[in-house]
Amino acid sequence: MLKIAKVRYALFIKMGIKLTLIIIDQSLSFSKIYEKLVYNRLSQYVEKFCILNDCQFGFRTNRSTSMAVLEITDKINEAIENNQFSIGVFVDLSRAFDILNHNILLNKLYYYGIRGVECMV
Repeated sequence: MLKIAKVRYALFIKMGIKLTLIIIDQSLSFSKIYEKLVYNRLSQYVEKFCILNDCQFGFRTNRSTSMAVLEITDKINEAIENNQFSIGVFVDLSRAFDILNHNILLNKLYYYGIRGVECMV
């Protein structure tokens, strides 16, 4: 796919004996800043209204995959101590957004109060 960008800055940097051209794409910089702003606002909203389940660890402040591993390890150890069975089903959803029906996603966002209008959090 061909990408057309508005080039705002072009820098020549001397690296050793070679002169390297670095092009800074203005639209890329703006999109990254905008993405960060939207992420911050959305995560504040989600945390404030407790929309996500406590078992959701990815992309949340003060939570990590390491914490998820610790939690599942604790649950397995607890099951072993109580002579119970434990089962784990692990699903890789990394490509899920690519095949997601966007109308369903927009309806879910609307249901949770995210309507594309400004909201003070």
